[in-house]
Amino acid sequence: MRVLILFLLFCNYINAAWVMFYDGEDTYIYNNVSGDIYIRHKKGGKNYEDVFIKMPSGVIPNNNINKKDINENNTLPQDILLDRLQNIQNDSK
Repeated sequence: MRVLILFLLFCNYINAAWVMFYDGEDTYIYNNVSGDIYIRHKKGGKNYEDVFIKMPSGVIPNNNINKKDINENNTLPQDILLDRLQNIQNDSK
């Protein structure tokens, strides 16, 4: 019985290092101990046919570099929308 409990605790320790998360587009597996990141590669078939590929260290996906879209004038989309709203209100007067 003691061996079984130790084995279960060991299995729990090994599996606790892995965290899976989803950002809306891709699925990632992260290892808390080593810092390795694996990203799901879709093969176009069923979900169980997909594989996880290790991302090289220091690689940042291009679409996730900056969540805020900044245009050439370095203004935020909220500022652009606010300016448009103010222009619409001024035009209606």
